[in-house]
Amino acid sequence: FLIIRYFWLVNIPMIALAVVLGIIGTILVIRGTARLLNAFALRDRNAKGLKNFTIRQLQENIANRATAITVSSILMMFSLILLAEGGSTIMSATEQLDRDAAVYDFTLQGDNPAIQSFLTSAEMTPYVSHLNPLELAYMDQDVSFEWEELRQRIVARLPEGMADPTIESPDSYSITEDQSAAENLLWILAGRMGGYLIRESNYNRLLEAAGEEPIQLKENELAVYMNSDYGFGAQPLLEEIIKESATEQTAMGEIAGEPFYLVPGLPMKDLVTDRSITIMSGLVVPDAFFEAYTKPNSREIYWNFTMPEAIIAEKGLMVPMKEASELISKKGFTFESYLQNFGRQLFYIIAGSYTMLYLSFLFLIIGCTVLALHFLTQFKQTMRRYQTLAFLGAKREQMRQSIRKQITWYFLFPLVPALISGTVGIIAMKTYIRFNVEFLPSIMKMLPFVFLMISVFLLIQYIYAKAVYKTATRELEQLNFK
Repeated sequence: FLIIRYFWLVNIPMIALAVVLGIIGTILVIRGTARLLNAFALRDRNAKGLKNFTIRQLQENIANRATAITVSSILMMFSLILLAEGGSTIMSATEQLDRDAAVYDFTLQGDNPAIQSFLTSAEMTPYVSHLNPLELAYMDQDVSFEWEELRQRIVARLPEGMADPTIESPDSYSITEDQSAAENLLWILAGRMGGYLIRESNYNRLLEAAGEEPIQLKENELAVYMNSDYGFGAQPLLEEIIKESATEQTAMGEIAGEPFYLVPGLPMKDLVTDRSITIMSGLVVPDAFFEAYTKPNSREIYWNFTMPEAIIAEKGLMVPMKEASELISKKGFTFESYLQNFGRQLFYIIAGSYTMLYLSFLFLIIGCTVLALHFLTQFKQTMRRYQTLAFLGAKREQMRQSIRKQITWYFLFPLVPALISGTVGIIAMKTYIRFNVEFLPSIMKMLPFVFLMISVFLLIQYIYAKAVYKTATRELEQLNFK
């Protein structure tokens, strides 16, 4: 409850309290279950075979090793959380590496006349197509901006009974797939409407490079740009509202006292090559509007271009991109290429997922090792009980079955609280740590990987349990039953 309800506060004492209570609670659950097993064994006086003996042995193992089982359970919990994290990273790799919204192959940043001279020089011309000095800026803070009409239309689409969350909690920020599209849209636009402004002419050159039709903004008309990688349903909802307002010819707000209207149907494309430069939303405005309501010192210029189709047809994509990268590097300009960005994203995915999966199975192996060592230690301390069973007429096969059942339940027992705690940890990770990305892709995509990882998870436990069983039965065979 503390983790799920209060994790977002990032309050260290609160999180520490949740961790301490979780550890204490796991120990108490384990000790309490051991007492229940003992009570069950005492009540079941008509049990056949070695049933009561098996329960008492298991109860004694759990009661005497409650701390060790708790440690193993917590390690399994970490293993499950890291397994989910690593798995989701791998499964979402396709979405992170696709180029559906990408347009440009190179981006150079800086308001530097030398960049323009270089990109239009004879040595670079064969590698440059659709050159676009994309200019972005923040709206002048002295300009009044109001978008109450748009806000009210979004609020009207909130779940029933929910108030505008940006008014109730103006300092908090949350975009998750668990929220409604209207909530996510409010959070994206809150503080961002009137934020970044994009020149219409620049965006039209971007659309031209992407093979899309240009837009034609009239006076007092604007278009909302939204990054296609984020939003969790916010973009389709915004388009629906804009189409509705365009049909009604209703102004969505005012800028400097003048009403503005939103134009629907804007194709959403990446503004630059570098995906680490993420502009979540902005307004595409006429050039005259851009000049009137932005200050020169607030403007940023990104020099974008694509590789010409002719050189790609002749040499392929890799060779000309390498040659162009070398020419730009010699000049000392800061730049980003599609290959650099792709390679970096791929490295992050592989390194992150490998590390998570490695730690996941490492924690699982350590937890299973702790269980195995403590079970065998307890088994050796109670060897004489098996000798007594033999004197009382118990068969070796019965004793082997008893050992098998003890080991099975002893290894599965810490897995139950680990599953509960692990589920809470996964929910916390998904909701509060990775809220702005798709932490868990669609379940249909995840199912094969989930089944594979769970199978490997259980296989490791089975291997350890089997090894412990063989060791215990080997010790049993060496007993002197005469």
